[in-house]
Amino acid sequence: MAESDSLNLLKTEKRIFFSSEFETNGAKFIHNLGCNCFRPRYIITTESVRIEEINCCSQKLSSVDVDQITDLSMYQNLNLGYCCVSEGNIKLYYKTEKNEDRVVVLKHIEKGPAVFDEFSTHVHKINNMKWGLNRPETKDLPHLMYDSDTDPNGLKCVRTICCCGCCC
Repeated sequence: MAESDSLNLLKTEKRIFFSSEFETNGAKFIHNLGCNCFRPRYIITTESVRIEEINCCSQKLSSVDVDQITDLSMYQNLNLGYCCVSEGNIKLYYKTEKNEDRVVVLKHIEKGPAVFDEFSTHVHKINNMKWGLNRPETKDLPHLMYDSDTDPNGLKCVRTICCCGCCC
C-alpha cells in the first residue's frame, strides 16, 4: 500500500456499519417475537465493535478495536430473520492486549451479508496497513472464493430437501 493510501486510510471518516438502534421495523418485530429483553445489541464502526449483553440481572459491555481483529467470517441460519431481513451472524477472531486469541459472534445482524462485505473490506485495509501487506487494490476485497447464490437450482433444491439448507 502506498504511503498516500495509508494516510488516506488514517483520515477515513468515522462511519457506523451497523447499529442495533437503527434496525428496521421488520427486524424489531422479528426480535420481539422472541424474548427481545436478552438480545445482544451491537454498534459496528470504523474504529471498534461495541457489544452490550444482558444476562439475567446484569449488563456486560465490551468492545473490540478494529486493529485487534485478525479475521472474520459470516454465516446465516435459515429462520424468519434470514428470510425477511437477511439476518446473518458475524464471527470475529481477535487478539486481546495479552495476545490471547478470542472469538465473538455477533448474532442477528440485519442485512448481514452487506454489513459483512463493507466491514470486512475496512478491516482488511486496516490489517494490510498494520502488517505491511500489499494486497491487490480491487473493490472485490475480500476475494470471493465461493458464493452459494450462484449454485444451480438443482443443487439448491437437493440441499434444502436433504437438510433444510442451514448447514450446507
